[in-house]
Amino acid sequence: MYRYWSVFFCSIFSLSVALTAEAQSAPILGGAVQSMNPDISVSVLTLYKQSKYKGAKKTEADGGFSLQETELQLAANVDPYIRASVLLSIHPAESPEASTQTTGPVSPEEKGSAIEPEEVYLETIAIPYVTFKAGRFHTALGRHNLLHAHSYPFIDAPLISQRLLGADGLTETGLSAAVLVPAPWYLEATVQAVQGDSTALFASESSSDLASIYHVKNLFEISDSTTLDLGLSGASGQNFYNKRSTVEGADFTFKWRPVQGGKYTSVIFAGEYLQGSVRGREEDSKLRGFASWLQYQCAERWWVQARTEEAGSPDGTSAKQHKQSALVSFFPSEFSGVRLQYDRITGGGKDPLDTVLVQGNLVIGAHPAHSY
Repeated sequence: MYRYWSVFFCSIFSLSVALTAEAQSAPILGGAVQSMNPDISVSVLTLYKQSKYKGAKKTEADGGFSLQETELQLAANVDPYIRASVLLSIHPAESPEASTQTTGPVSPEEKGSAIEPEEVYLETIAIPYVTFKAGRFHTALGRHNLLHAHSYPFIDAPLISQRLLGADGLTETGLSAAVLVPAPWYLEATVQAVQGDSTALFASESSSDLASIYHVKNLFEISDSTTLDLGLSGASGQNFYNKRSTVEGADFTFKWRPVQGGKYTSVIFAGEYLQGSVRGREEDSKLRGFASWLQYQCAERWWVQARTEEAGSPDGTSAKQHKQSALVSFFPSEFSGVRLQYDRITGGGKDPLDTVLVQGNLVIGAHPAHSY
């Protein structure tokens, strides 16, 4: 299976190179040649990780050097009305037999890589006040769930996102409508109907049991240098146990970047709260938690950050975990960077777990701008 995916990946890359060479050698007539070439970018994340419980003699088995993820993204306007985006993710994966293990390390034979369509969708660009989207995409559940791995505020996702939405977040196939509501401030309401394939939340036995996601975004411009973003979101759908799963969440983001000197200093203070229920499941049937973080840009290419978070069951049936993180990042440009992160996780009936992570971030090609 991996061999066929490799052939597919190489074919796409060879085709893009051939089209680029043709465009460079042929005259541009009214942009006709350029329109054949999508924007192509590759994002590479490398990772070094070491984790160790307090008092333990050896580090955990999931550490060392690894290729965390590689993303191949192609995006282009299909015509004046529709834009298409394709994002393929190459990441480490375990064999089906290894993924069913509950204890013990994974053997080298059971490790491998997988290529998956992380996002593949069409999006309207010419309809006033509303944007329709169809395909596979990151759902609008909260703020962090919309991000790709290379644009995470920290190297890893918050604890509550991992435990409630799954390790890769909530990505679904379906339809989306984002409406810009006339208001004195920026107000956007998003409604999505998706298949509900997520094994962490839905995965109903009936294909007609669709899940729904909604999100309301409020962006206030406090001054020329300060903005405040407030959001509310939720999700609902049938799950594998023929019962209903629900999620509610709230998020905020405060940004300050001075008009003069904003190239050298800025502040971001953000947080997100999620609570959810997967009725019928014995473990983690109810979860709630939060994550809040502060980012301070102390120089043109340097950032320091701190994060505190918590995740657990409100009735005590699931272990509650607390986590504190500190991060230092150096980005010579918008296309490359290095981040050093330290984590400590306490709770859950275990000794404190200390983790050190070093991540390399590299982007080549015409990468689309991230959301504000």
